[in-house]
Amino acid sequence: MAKIISPVWSQIRGSIAGTTYFNSPSGAIIGRARVRPVNPNSTPQNAIRSAFQTAISTWGNILSPEIRHGWDAWARTVFYTGPYGTYNPSGRQMYIAVKTFHAYCQFWIGVTGGTPLPPFDNVAPTRPGLLSLDNLNVSTPPPTGAGFIIGGTNRSGETVNLFGWRSGAFPAARNYPPQIWLQALSWQDATLQNNTSGQVSWTDCVEDYAYFGAVRLISAQSPFRISQKWVLRAIAESAGE
Repeated sequence: MAKIISPVWSQIRGSIAGTTYFNSPSGAIIGRARVRPVNPNSTPQNAIRSAFQTAISTWGNILSPEIRHGWDAWARTVFYTGPYGTYNPSGRQMYIAVKTFHAYCQFWIGVTGGTPLPPFDNVAPTRPGLLSLDNLNVSTPPPTGAGFIIGGTNRSGETVNLFGWRSGAFPAARNYPPQIWLQALSWQDATLQNNTSGQVSWTDCVEDYAYFGAVRLISAQSPFRISQKWVLRAIAESAGE
C-alpha cells in the first residue's frame, strides 16, 4: 500500500495497483512496475541469516557489559561515509557485522575444504579502525581458463584472510552489480601476512562476459577485525590473448 505524504502528491512511496512509487534525490516522483522481492533462499543466504540472528541474540542475551563496552570503544575508531557524511557505527552494529562475517567465512571454508578460522570468542579488537587493503586491482588470470584476478596489499598491521566471491555472468555492457548477491557462485580465500600482497582468482568464467567480484578481509586470529567490502567489475579474459 502506498503512503501519500502530502495531498498534492509532492511525495509518495509504496505501491498502488501494481505500480511502485518513490522520490528521486531531485524530488521527482518516479513510478515503475511492482516486482516480487528476490529471495533465492539459497543455502549461503540461509547461512548468513542464521549467523545474523545468532549475533543479535548473543549481543542482547549473553555478552557481559564489559565486553559490550569494549566493542563500543572500538566502534568509535571506525568511520563510515554515508549520504550525510562520515559517522561512527555503534558497538552493537560492529559486533554483529564482524561475528556474522566470521560465521559466513566458516560456512564457505567448510564448503571449499579450507583451513577453518579460529573460533569467534566475542572479544573486541584492540587495534583501531578497519582492516585495509591497498593497491586493489583487477587483472587477467593464469593461462588455465577464462576469468580474472583481484589482488591487493595487506596494510593492516596483522595477518589477515582475504576472501573473495564473484557473481554470475552478465553481458559485457553491464556496469552495475546485481542487487541480491548472496549465492556466492564462486568463493576463494588466501592468507596474507602484514605488508604482503595476495590475490584470489577465478578461471571458470565465460570469456568476454562481465562479472562482479567482491573481496573483504578478516583477521586471521582473535580479536577479529574486518575491512569494508570492495566490489569490482571485470571482463573475463584468457591470459595471453
